[in-house]
Amino acid sequence: MDALRPLLGRRASRAAFPRGAWER
Repeated sequence: MDALRPLLGRRASRAAFPRGAWER
């Protein structure tokens, strides 16, 4: 998911996926 992180951005990622699962 690291590859998608920069594309979506922290704001989008946090809103779309659970913090714990995504941050990992």
